[in-house]
Amino acid sequence: MDIDGLGVETIELLLENGYLRKVSDLYTLVNHRSNLIGLTKFISDDNSGIKVNNEFQIINYKVLFATKKGGFNKEVSKLILNNYKKLSDIKTLEQVIELFENNNNIEKPKEKAEKVFRHVTENIFWVNKFDNINNKLLDGYICFEDAIDFVGLNYNKDELVKYLQTSLFIDNLEERKEMIFSDNKMVKVENFFVNIRDRKKESLQEKSVDNLINGIESSKKIPFERLLYAMGIRFVGETVAKKLANHYTTIDNLMNSTFEELVEVDEIGDKIAESVIRYFSQDKNRVLIENLKSHNLCFVAEEKEKNLSEKLESMAIVVSGVFTNHSRNELKQLIEKHGGKNVSSISKKTTFVLAGDNIGPSKKEKAEDLGIPIISEEEFINKIS
Repeated sequence: MDIDGLGVETIELLLENGYLRKVSDLYTLVNHRSNLIGLTKFISDDNSGIKVNNEFQIINYKVLFATKKGGFNKEVSKLILNNYKKLSDIKTLEQVIELFENNNNIEKPKEKAEKVFRHVTENIFWVNKFDNINNKLLDGYICFEDAIDFVGLNYNKDELVKYLQTSLFIDNLEERKEMIFSDNKMVKVENFFVNIRDRKKESLQEKSVDNLINGIESSKKIPFERLLYAMGIRFVGETVAKKLANHYTTIDNLMNSTFEELVEVDEIGDKIAESVIRYFSQDKNRVLIENLKSHNLCFVAEEKEKNLSEKLESMAIVVSGVFTNHSRNELKQLIEKHGGKNVSSISKKTTFVLAGDNIGPSKKEKAEDLGIPIISEEEFINKIS
């Protein structure tokens, strides 16, 4: 849809704060304008601090690192969790030794591998507890409360939540530690916050919010063929979307078409037809389309301009090479405006090849082998004049 102001980071920000759950929610953002202004995203290399189901998350290796047990320093913790989905997947010492020896950041790899393996195999309860909180809400992350509980710190839940929600780790943790952590084990706590504070901060300002809302409003005018492509139906690329939009003219006609009708459309094969039928058979997709209709998106094809002539009617034409007086796109438009059809590859059904300089050698050879005429730019212009 190419909506102005809607980049990846803005989408992530809207998702994390609950403003987007489905595509049609884009068209309700105008109702939240005042709340969007000042919406802030803090960015760190590991994304710790993002929210899922209203719970703050921390990257999982920092939790292992914070325990300071079994040789799980920062590098070891990161390496283990990059290679094992669960700690309980560690089965043999040889696997761990090989993993550590192949990593240049691990000093004394055999010694550390033995320490890690011994701790994992001798502390099954500890391993299972970690596996249960790891990836619970988001792959590779653990929510803060589970993490602090796992490390074994006593904390004031209300103060912790207040700290996380108001400061997002930017203010001075040292000043708040006695209110949050009753046992004051700051060595472990600091391990959670390594590389989190002093993160890059991005906020939606009034101008950017208005640009976004205007971009979303403008997207309602995007032609049906582009909207159909944007729906993300498997195998329906830009060219196929254009053919379907031109043939059916409305989304309702397309939704109600049968497999047999679809394969009758030019260049629509079994695979595409099956994918289209499967997409529209799902209730969630039909509901999405009805929601988008209610926001006045364009699900009707524009009325096609009347052809200049029918001189090329039913002709399949391949355009190849570089031309003197027209661009390749201009020539393709002329073909369509005179009733012809552009095709990309040469076959027995090709009527002629419109060739410029540097025509592809394989195309030329195939056309000659099949006895298909090759005409110049000048001959083509004379043909349609």
